[in-house]
Amino acid sequence: MRCSLFLIMLYYLVGLSQNPIQPLNRSTPDSTLFPFYHGVASGDPTFNSVIIWTRVSSNNSYEEVHWRVAKDTSFNEIIQAGTTTTDATKDYTVKVDVQNLMSNTYYYYEFNVGKNYSQRGRTHTLPSESDSIKNLKIAFFSCTNYAGAYYNAYDIVNNLNNVDLVIHLGDYIYEDGFNPNTFDTLNRYNFPRQAVYTLDGYRARYGHYRLDESLRDLHRQYPFMTIWDDHEFANDANADTAAKHFPYQGDYLVRKQAAIQAYMEWMPLRDDANRSNYINTNKAFGNLAEFYFIDNRTDRSRQDIRFLLRPFNTTALGTADIENIDDSDRTMLGKTQLNWLCDGLKNSNAKWKILSNQVVFSPFFIGQLLFPLSKIRHPESWDGYPLERRQLLDTIKSNNIENFVVVSGDIHNFMAYNIEMDRTTPYMNNNKTLGVEFVVDGLGDGDVFSVDPNWYYPNNPHCKFIGQNNKGYCILEINNDSVCCNYWNVDSSYNINNYPPRFLYRLCTKDKQSNLYPTQQVVDTVQLKSPLAPYYKRTNVPTKITTNKNEFSIYYTNGYLFMNINQTNLMPIDAVLSISDLSGKIYYQNHVSSANNKISLSTLPKGVYIGSLITKDKIASEKFLIK
Repeated sequence: MRCSLFLIMLYYLVGLSQNPIQPLNRSTPDSTLFPFYHGVASGDPTFNSVIIWTRVSSNNSYEEVHWRVAKDTSFNEIIQAGTTTTDATKDYTVKVDVQNLMSNTYYYYEFNVGKNYSQRGRTHTLPSESDSIKNLKIAFFSCTNYAGAYYNAYDIVNNLNNVDLVIHLGDYIYEDGFNPNTFDTLNRYNFPRQAVYTLDGYRARYGHYRLDESLRDLHRQYPFMTIWDDHEFANDANADTAAKHFPYQGDYLVRKQAAIQAYMEWMPLRDDANRSNYINTNKAFGNLAEFYFIDNRTDRSRQDIRFLLRPFNTTALGTADIENIDDSDRTMLGKTQLNWLCDGLKNSNAKWKILSNQVVFSPFFIGQLLFPLSKIRHPESWDGYPLERRQLLDTIKSNNIENFVVVSGDIHNFMAYNIEMDRTTPYMNNNKTLGVEFVVDGLGDGDVFSVDPNWYYPNNPHCKFIGQNNKGYCILEINNDSVCCNYWNVDSSYNINNYPPRFLYRLCTKDKQSNLYPTQQVVDTVQLKSPLAPYYKRTNVPTKITTNKNEFSIYYTNGYLFMNINQTNLMPIDAVLSISDLSGKIYYQNHVSSANNKISLSTLPKGVYIGSLITKDKIASEKFLIK
């Protein structure tokens, strides 16, 4: 069985490039980007600052990295520049907090190490209160398992060039290991193959994801705001353990800290000691909208086993029974973060208060057991922590907070709900709900649950839309009069871009109405944003070439890596040999001193590698497998 599995894996690694249906795995280092294989990114913007990010693939003790920010794509108007350093303690990642910028303005940025330049990125600061913006468009993603889908949705949003910000609601990576089903169908496998639970493992997983061109380019063109969910740690993560954390993986708290460190290294997030935890923060878009980004994993209590072992009584749709078995000291957010969120909502001057949240906030039934009075809920969502949800809704009700909107992910279904105080009373506030919730689907893998809509809607009357067996993203449109969510389905089965997204549904809520209504799909009248950052690679970076083995080449055979250089064309010889794994980690890098070279690879661990022979104007690369 193991032999058969190895042969199948070997076939995909070395032979699938000839398959006209399934293209070769995309997450291999693009040698023309050396040493910035993982691209550039920006995020965590304010009205006068933004984080710009990159990573240098290096084995040196440290790297000196130069950065520039300009107002134009050609960098004729450079407004800031500087130098920083990085080393192995940061996994050679670079984060620069660029300050003193103008509000609501596009900027372009780049990095270089010596003569090697990164691609250029584009970013955008938030509007200030004086900017009086009239509308916003924001793209939402969730549950983006690399092994389960091609990132065609990222390409679609990138090419439209008409959103202000990208928000990822968690499960940006998946920590789990090899899945033969997704490998066989998509030829997209995780690296490392096994589940990751150490700092090196999490770092390698982020590096593997960020080699994907679609994800890399979306980061390059838009500022991101990200929050983590459970798969950035382990499936169904809580404060002190996770459902998929096993004894051989060691102390969970050590694993948790490793996951946090890798996330903060690889995400363009600000290291802000004033936050109550690493990721919770609020972002004001002038007076139009204020977003609250929360963490519901690192402080959450374990699930109450009674949620799993007993069906809920359906008296008053189950609410009383849930609250009776929930203890007052159980928490989803932690008391400090809950108080921060409630105070923020009470003090906000923005028209729309929008909660960027990991798991479904609204109560809902996912099905029933053997008879109609045994309906069950999903305890991993806020239904497992109803008293804390009640505290938040009490704050909204008692302070007459209007225009409360929640955007959630996690559940691998499109959904939309009116948020009620609870399910035991009629609609509050003169037959109005307290807010609305939009739930975005994932890009890959199956639905967490499947139901017949004919059963679901009558048993969840506050649900206004459930879209199953889809994959995709949401676009949130915000203006003074309404907030609308457009649900888009994207084919993620093939690594091609000519499948247009399919419009599924559009739901809106009006100013001070706090309930949902469907509308027709609206033709997008928002003008395109500032020009995208140019795609080209910098002039100092060599270009890929196809060469004859007798002229300039690198190839692998029988445990050795061979290099041939035609000395007539390259005098004197000035070349570098680099060997890296699929995450971009460099295992060997040295100057080539003669025309014909041979290196033994017997010391390399088993795995897949990229060998690159680099001169000032040429690159030859070879992908090879060490058994």
